[in-house]
Amino acid sequence: MNPLSFFSPSTFYVRFDASSLSVLDTQTLDEFRDEPLVATRQGEDGIGRVVAIGYRAKLVRDRDVVVVNPFAHERLVIHEFEQAEALLRYAIARTTGKVRMVRPNMVIHPLRQLSSGLSDVERRALQEFAVTAGARAVVVHVGPHLSPEEAQRLVKT
Repeated sequence: MNPLSFFSPSTFYVRFDASSLSVLDTQTLDEFRDEPLVATRQGEDGIGRVVAIGYRAKLVRDRDVVVVNPFAHERLVIHEFEQAEALLRYAIARTTGKVRMVRPNMVIHPLRQLSSGLSDVERRALQEFAVTAGARAVVVHVGPHLSPEEAQRLVKT
């Protein structure tokens, strides 16, 4: 591995729908894939704490835990913003397995079929979702799947 890659931004290709989340590091080809589920428990301070993510969230058997799929909504691409952000942060950490000095670029690709495309509000929500999860530059892509090289080029244009 090139020692300078620690300081250069990676590009993550993020694809998701209500049934799956995939985060691919387009440089290393390391990939995180799981169900887009987040299990949270309400703390005494009123703040929800993440207790499990992905398929493990379904395994939690505690009545104080709520399991949410932040992408499962009939009209919206994201309907639980904070859970979606936690899910993306976790996926990135699992993909890289290390701390990076530079925030990554991200290509966000919602896989849900949208009859009239994304609204400006949805595009902005997707961009903010990526930025709050740690992205430095974000491109929202709607269309066919991209190769790792295409995802990298898309962010650099």
